[in-house]
Amino acid sequence: LGAILILQVTWGSTSGSKPFYDYRFITKKDPDDVASFYGGEELMEIFCVLPWMTHIMLRGAVFDDEGNVDAVGFPGRMKIQMVFSDEADEETEQTTWFNKRERFKDTLFGIIMWDMVINYGFTRLPDGRIEVYHQAEYFKGYSPPISLVMKLVFRIHARYVVWAAEHHINHYAFTSENDAQEELEEESRKFALLRLMKESFFDDFKAMAIGSNKETDSFLTKDEEDEDDDEEEEEEEEVQRAEEVENKTKLRPRAVILNRRTTVSSVVNLKQRIDDDIAFDKTVSLNELKITQDALNSTRTTGKAYGDAYQMATISALQKQKTRVVRRRNTDIMIPDVAVGKPNTGEGQRAA
Repeated sequence: LGAILILQVTWGSTSGSKPFYDYRFITKKDPDDVASFYGGEELMEIFCVLPWMTHIMLRGAVFDDEGNVDAVGFPGRMKIQMVFSDEADEETEQTTWFNKRERFKDTLFGIIMWDMVINYGFTRLPDGRIEVYHQAEYFKGYSPPISLVMKLVFRIHARYVVWAAEHHINHYAFTSENDAQEELEEESRKFALLRLMKESFFDDFKAMAIGSNKETDSFLTKDEEDEDDDEEEEEEEEVQRAEEVENKTKLRPRAVILNRRTTVSSVVNLKQRIDDDIAFDKTVSLNELKITQDALNSTRTTGKAYGDAYQMATISALQKQKTRVVRRRNTDIMIPDVAVGKPNTGEGQRAA
């Protein structure tokens, strides 16, 4: 009992300034394609590890009147809320920042067991590549030892999800040109764990043990200490590349660059944008969204990875995001450029 209490005090919840976890990787894929991946069912297929896990995770899930998911929790009931935010280059209309914020709150008899927020998204770098992040904003545990176990499970699971997502996006996604390639692409999503064990596990494990300079290595093989030593130099290079791109293109795209120690919630403009989006979404009723019957029917055919309730919540959140964009344009609401201030000292991990 004493050990559990000590663990709860020292590790049971994250502090306000540090994320629960922060994993990143670099890709050269089209940002709009990556946004569709994180805004669609592909991410959920990887998140669930194996297809049959969906039925366990989302059994008895219900789509409520506010556009959220009420599912079986661990223990009790779990409410899932999501909001999509993005920023686009006004000239090219290409996405420069995308964020999917999901909140998971578990309750039992009206008492909160644990509460967690995860941000999935990416920012476009000055050289045209994009940096993808999987960042848990916080984890609050209120019911040891259950919440302690859940925190450990989510931490381990998060490393798997970003590992699988990185390999899928960089090696299989958005490139299928024939039936055989489409099969491989689908398998890399639905059975990512089996394919990773077959194709990448031993190479990545070897690289972690003895090192590797391969550009395609998993983020898990990177030496975090070496990256921290080079952080200042890399940031100077990023600024220089940004100036070069600006001079060549004469464009000033509104972009976000999250430094290695920067969290989504620590960037004032970025956090304000997400908070504003959440507040706006609460003012929009489901009747206003006018979700088509075709979209409703699609949850029964394409929502296998989600379950109907999660699929409907995703459609609802995406439709609210589109409604936001239209209303802002029609009312001439000025949206401030998203800029990055000084980063926090929270720990994170990044792949280059």
